[in-house]
Amino acid sequence: MFGGRAEAFFEDPVFAPSVTIDAVCNDQTGEVEWTATADNSGSNVAATVVISIDGVDESPTTVNEDATETYNGTTTTGVTVTITMTNTDFPNDTATDSASFTESCEAFNPVVTVDVVCSLATGDVTWTASANNGTSTVAGSVVITVGDTAQDAVEVAAGSSDDSFSGDTSADVTVTITMSNTDFPDDSATASDIHEGDCIPVFEPTVTVDVTCTESNGTVNWVATVANSTSTVDGTIVVSGTDDVAIENSTVGAYGSWNNSGGTEVGETITVTASAEGFDDVSASDLYEGTCDPPATTTTTTTTTTTTTTVAPPETFPATGVDETRTLESLNTAMLSIGFGALVGGVALFARRRIEGGQK
Repeated sequence: MFGGRAEAFFEDPVFAPSVTIDAVCNDQTGEVEWTATADNSGSNVAATVVISIDGVDESPTTVNEDATETYNGTTTTGVTVTITMTNTDFPNDTATDSASFTESCEAFNPVVTVDVVCSLATGDVTWTASANNGTSTVAGSVVITVGDTAQDAVEVAAGSSDDSFSGDTSADVTVTITMSNTDFPDDSATASDIHEGDCIPVFEPTVTVDVTCTESNGTVNWVATVANSTSTVDGTIVVSGTDDVAIENSTVGAYGSWNNSGGTEVGETITVTASAEGFDDVSASDLYEGTCDPPATTTTTTTTTTTTTTVAPPETFPATGVDETRTLESLNTAMLSIGFGALVGGVALFARRRIEGGQK
């Protein structure tokens, strides 16, 4: 009975490994990609797996019983990759498989660009082109055609990603760049561009200047403006006075504007000129004629009259040996007596007339 239980509990070891491997070319990268599988699902013991690339073993790995593992990597054309699955207890049950890609495995992934531009500042039409062969494993041949004229071919090495080209052309002319490889006729890259219409610089500034008198302080001033908003080129500005003597030199940018002001004199002509190479000058002038004097100043004077009254001192008697003070006192007494007598007489006369009037 014990023997039966042990026999049921312990199974006989089984090692039935199975391996596969495949190698293919990735035409986008130019690399040979391999994939290997170690299938130990039919075993109840572990297995040791070794991958060998061109005869060089990699570190061994273990695949448990009832398990399957997948391995992958990259190599190059003609290199053999081998997978081996073993168990030391089963030396006769080793599983092995090999694969290699013997054909050419290359990639050609060209990328090209071209840009044709017009410079309205100079009137030149130019082109720039680029060729990127950075992810290719083969060289590419670049040909640039300007109009109907093809330039000599230029080779761009495999892995190169910064090749650039440039040149001059004209408006309404197509520029084309093509990168190709005869072994990859279906993988050529082409790009084209063109500038249609005229490419002519424009210089059409509007110039104004105004000279005025400020009567409050009697000064003559000028104000000037150059509007260059419709121009595609920069301009040079000169402000000049009498006899074309330069007062100021400045510049105005394409699509921009400029303004300034300053002082001058009565009768002096102020001229503002905007110019650009290859274009006619544009000017404006102004002056202030007449007088420019500040208002006259009025002065008000106030006169004050002072009147002085002089009181004469009383007369003095000549020195006769008479006491002046006593004499004046006597005179005052006499005057008082006379006045009192006159007053009494007046009262008596008034009373008499009233009596006489009553008798009538």
